[in-house]
Amino acid sequence: VNQLKNLGYEVEKFGNGQYFCDISGKVDDVYWNSIRIVSFNGKLTHIVLTRDYRLGWGATKRFFSKEVKQFYEQTKSIYDKKYSFWSKSTSVYEDEKTLLKLEHDECYTVWATYSLK
Repeated sequence: VNQLKNLGYEVEKFGNGQYFCDISGKVDDVYWNSIRIVSFNGKLTHIVLTRDYRLGWGATKRFFSKEVKQFYEQTKSIYDKKYSFWSKSTSVYEDEKTLLKLEHDECYTVWATYSLK
């Protein structure tokens, strides 16, 4: 949270130990438009990077579905290469400390959740 604030981002706190920030930038070799940080008892538990195609777009659901699928497949390809040394099944990447899960809905959003074990 402090790193985001130091970079000039406005970070909103919502709920106990949860923060949200519009980033619209490249994180972990992929362009995302928001980040959610979740902590429990002062310890980081999850970071969720999101690409939401509803933001500022006036297109149809069909258009979104195509864009979401394309972005998901491109991101999966990047992660398959970047995390090739991690064990993986479909869109889940895992090492001894971290679990990374790449997901999408059918219309608007792709997200990557980094969870600490």
